[in-house]
Amino acid sequence: MNSSIPNDKITEDYDKKSHEIVRASLVANDESLEALTRFNAEFGSATLRILLKRVPLQKLHNQRKNLTDQTDRFLAQNQSYIDMQSAEVASGHADQQKFQSLQRMIDIRAKKIDELIEAQKKMDLEIKQAEIEFVKYVFGEMKAITVYTRPLLVCFKKELGLIFDEERYLRISDEAEAKITREFEEFLSAAASLS
Repeated sequence: MNSSIPNDKITEDYDKKSHEIVRASLVANDESLEALTRFNAEFGSATLRILLKRVPLQKLHNQRKNLTDQTDRFLAQNQSYIDMQSAEVASGHADQQKFQSLQRMIDIRAKKIDELIEAQKKMDLEIKQAEIEFVKYVFGEMKAITVYTRPLLVCFKKELGLIFDEERYLRISDEAEAKITREFEEFLSAAASLS
């Protein structure tokens, strides 16, 4: 999951289409306008809830990046100490005290690197669980918004005088939603088993 995507990029497509929603509301009858208003209110609220729910996940990703950066710094430091040791040995007249001092510094950093790697592994598990919970949350919000899209579509079809079998449409929508829910649960099971 890419938590580095800025919030305004997430809502960019909806923002671009907002003028079309306003245009539709100008010509909609009362029933369609009510359905459109309910949809917009729920969509806007869901977007805000999702963006808010995303903040802790972004924080975890930032903490993980900090651990990686720290590890990289310690690895680079250790490599420079190893290079100094090698230069001492290659010179043919190595200062034993300096060599031992470098070795102690290498050992201290190696221990810190091991601790950081363990912390990264723990953080990876925490992030994975948080991502799964976030995806579940987003899916729940999507399902909640779907409750508002059906009446909206039905109202617009009726208002435009388009003939369609409303009962069949609702049945197909229910079947499609049930299929998506089943596949989502399979996805969650597969994601959980990857640990």
